[in-house]
Amino acid sequence: MSRAVPTTPRADEPARRGAPPSGPEAEGFGEWELLEEIGRGGMGIIYRARRRGGDSRIVALKVLQPALSHAPELSARFRREADAMARLDHPHLLPVLELAARARDCLPYFVMQFAEGGSLTALLPELKERPRAAALLAAKVARGVAHAHAQGLLHRDLKPDNILLDAAGEPLVTDFGLARWLDDPGDLTRSLVVIGTAGYIAPEQAEGSGRALTPAADVYSLGVILFEMISGRRPFVGENTLVVLRRSADEEPPTLLQFAPDAPRELAEVCSRCLQPDPRDRYQGADELADDLERWLRGVPITRRTLALRVRARRFVRRRRQWLIGGGAVLVALGATWAGREWALRPDSQDYRRGRSNPQAQNFFARGAEVISALRDSRGLEAAREMFQRAAELDPAYAHAHAELSRAYSTAWAREYDRTEFRASQALREAEEALRLNPRLGRAWLAMGEYWFRVRREPARALDALRRARDLDPRNLDVHGLIAVVAKRLHRWDEAVASALKLCELQPRQTACLYDLGVTYEVLRRYPEALRAFERAEYLAPDRASYVGLQGRVRWRWKGEIERWNDYVRLLRPADRLDEGVLSDVLEFYLLAGRRDEALGLVEALPADYVLRDTTVFAPKLALMALVRAARGEAREATDAAQAALPLLEERLRTEPNDARALAMSARLRAMLARPDEALAAARRAAVLVPVEAEPVDGPDYEATLAEVELRAGKWSEGAARLRRLLDKPGYLTVHELRRAPRWEFARGEPHFAALLKE
Repeated sequence: MSRAVPTTPRADEPARRGAPPSGPEAEGFGEWELLEEIGRGGMGIIYRARRRGGDSRIVALKVLQPALSHAPELSARFRREADAMARLDHPHLLPVLELAARARDCLPYFVMQFAEGGSLTALLPELKERPRAAALLAAKVARGVAHAHAQGLLHRDLKPDNILLDAAGEPLVTDFGLARWLDDPGDLTRSLVVIGTAGYIAPEQAEGSGRALTPAADVYSLGVILFEMISGRRPFVGENTLVVLRRSADEEPPTLLQFAPDAPRELAEVCSRCLQPDPRDRYQGADELADDLERWLRGVPITRRTLALRVRARRFVRRRRQWLIGGGAVLVALGATWAGREWALRPDSQDYRRGRSNPQAQNFFARGAEVISALRDSRGLEAAREMFQRAAELDPAYAHAHAELSRAYSTAWAREYDRTEFRASQALREAEEALRLNPRLGRAWLAMGEYWFRVRREPARALDALRRARDLDPRNLDVHGLIAVVAKRLHRWDEAVASALKLCELQPRQTACLYDLGVTYEVLRRYPEALRAFERAEYLAPDRASYVGLQGRVRWRWKGEIERWNDYVRLLRPADRLDEGVLSDVLEFYLLAGRRDEALGLVEALPADYVLRDTTVFAPKLALMALVRAARGEAREATDAAQAALPLLEERLRTEPNDARALAMSARLRAMLARPDEALAAARRAAVLVPVEAEPVDGPDYEATLAEVELRAGKWSEGAARLRRLLDKPGYLTVHELRRAPRWEFARGEPHFAALLKE
């Protein structure tokens, strides 16, 4: 089998791989003078060559190895490769310039364009930090492969070595050596070529079913290449070829986000679809893959989501079937993330070695980590919880499993998926069991810290446990991240900043830590440092518009500028504006910028049962409508919407009487409806539930709501004094908001409030 050139030298470089043939071997290539050998594979040798007689153009000449020339069938197949490539005409397929063969005892050869830019292999380190460039290159390669498919030709050996680059950096697919040979029943080298290149070929190709292959096999290889460009590694690796082939056949493919957490989520979805074990779940042609990549590059939604439910269902059935028959490969625990948190196992841990003594328990544990990294909603969390519970049942001494089971319970409580006291007690019991089994397991102390913080809201006890976790496991990202959060709740700002900085030190190429650091600086009103953190995050992840939005928010709070925030909104697609994590910021921007028609359109587009659930906001659609109508000066419409929204908030408070978010929104609406006593009671209760002393990040928002209600009730001095105190403390409220936000428009003519605007 012939191989493509791993790296193609420039025309002006001296010989590096081998001297050109001399004597009789150098004759018979017509007008082509061989300069140096630049590549050699199982079937052919590739030379750098040029035309005799003064033409300095450099070409690549590929010739059948002399030792194989006595096998007529191999010579025929070599010519068929040349014929196949010569019939292809596409800007991203390496063109064949000439077909020729020496007369009589001929060595067939053909002449190709010389790719001056080398192979994609050498470019991989640069593309790891440039997902848009990687996606664009992959789309071009996929277009070239799709052209070959249209001509009835499958490549079957796509890999970075077989993608060359011209002088302008444009990709050129080469080496169609396996394209025809796999379909030939008389192929003497079938045992070699069926395998192709381990790590890049599809599972069905590794099985040797050459006749059953479809374009989806090449799509799988393209997905591996895209995965490698962005993450820096292939999805499946191993000590040898057989291990790699077994893993790709037996294990579910890892997600791109496990190895590149900052990668764009839609690119991760594209990779996931390419790498599905069942060819029916992949793109059915390289053109479909190219279409989705180009959609993403244009900012248009990809088609992947329409198939997600079917693919997940089939994957679930496949996995459950393996468990029921007691089979399934023993998975290597992947460095997956749970809601942005570290899941890597500690190989030096005594408990880890104990877990490995029970491969089935280890298998369930690893699957739980994989599930939670791919499905971060309530279903994914519940599925992971079941896996961790099964691991703990299979190996009761497996402290890691008990610790992660506790964390699953605590997270379900914090996200309001399951707030029964039974689950809360289970979170504590599993953390205690993990500590009993291994009191020096940092992850067990992390689980205890999460219980005290997420379930019981006791940050002091949580911080004590987290410090123990940090001392035992100083490189655990989850620990430093949670310390940064909890320390802020205790007004330990120096410790919060130190933990955020440590997080960035441990993962200098990741952006989640920069987000935490920037938000901490923003709350502390250290705006220049916050801006630098978010600018660095944008540099590392230029495809994430959210970091542009964070810069806009900082500039607004710092200097009252909204231009950068406007840049962020322009980058968003219409669908993004309706995403729960984005809508709140976009709505706030529209109101600040005076774009109130767009604010109204944004809210009107929401489903009727929509509820915005932000950190400090619980707002049904009707409540949002009331606020927007009021900002537009439409008093009657605002009143109608507020009256219609109140029963929804009251229903929420019947089931969750201590939901400070719902209380605060209820207070604002009651104040708009001129029901001051009810509004004050609700606002005061919310402020008591989330006091600034215990919640210095979220607490000021509830104090600001109380100040707004006081001002609307005519308590001008009290409300203005409360706002002045907030402006002097850590928090998000700034004088720029008081000057421009529609929320405060009713008060700007009052002397007490007007005095604040001059500060």
